[in-house]
Amino acid sequence: MQPLSFSKWNPGGNTTLFFPVKAVAKAQRATLAAEALKDQALAAEQAGYIDIAEHSLSMAGGEFCLNATLAFGALLARHEERNKTDHEPGRTHTARVTVSGWPKTIFLSCTGSSATWHVSAQIPLPPIPCEDLGSGRWLIRLPGISHLLLEQAKNPLTSHENAAQTMQELRRRYHLEEEACVGAIWWKKIAQALQLTPLVFVRETETLVMEQACGSGSLALALALGQGQRTQEFALEQPSGAILHVSLNASAQYATLAGEVRLVAEGTYWSGHHVL
Repeated sequence: MQPLSFSKWNPGGNTTLFFPVKAVAKAQRATLAAEALKDQALAAEQAGYIDIAEHSLSMAGGEFCLNATLAFGALLARHEERNKTDHEPGRTHTARVTVSGWPKTIFLSCTGSSATWHVSAQIPLPPIPCEDLGSGRWLIRLPGISHLLLEQAKNPLTSHENAAQTMQELRRRYHLEEEACVGAIWWKKIAQALQLTPLVFVRETETLVMEQACGSGSLALALALGQGQRTQEFALEQPSGAILHVSLNASAQYATLAGEVRLVAEGTYWSGHHVL
């Protein structure tokens, strides 16, 4: 067993582990992450590898994850708090970061202090195909993750126990078997928001999670519903009860997603896999 520093974050319910990228051999990152995510270990929904100096985040399966991006913003703010003698409590922290799966840098703005922050991500949008599959289904191919959006009234999720079979059938039906990451997002309108139920499969780590929050799924749904519209704002209620806010500018050049991030734990993880 070898020691490895880690931190665990809660962006809206989508619990995320971060490990230092330079501490783990590249060939071992997906395997170590899959081990650490288990309930018998650190019990989280996803994991990523970070380089603070380079402002870079690589998810364990190479996928794109917006909630992890928000959490990385909070981590960078915490790092700045710890290392600046002239730190002013409550100040706004900003950073440009690179994240796996996304082709352009993302601008993060973070306010708050240990252990809760509010983080906003300004996301430059490349052309993103949106395919109407009929019967209340859309396929949105974001860089780094593809999402099937399923209007719940027309496409009910009958049982969480059948999640693995459901995902397998959806990936096969829509020829998504080779995608690095696939999300199935059931959604419905509620009083003042849209309510999501996200199921996410990551091929590299072979993980399937009925997530408590999904940032990229929230973005995908906003893009699908905002097609051809002027500036749009959406409130998206996650299974955790947290609200993610997404706004789209009129020219569709960028989107903004914002939510709360909380630090859960940090310390040492004892891994059975090779650590540099």
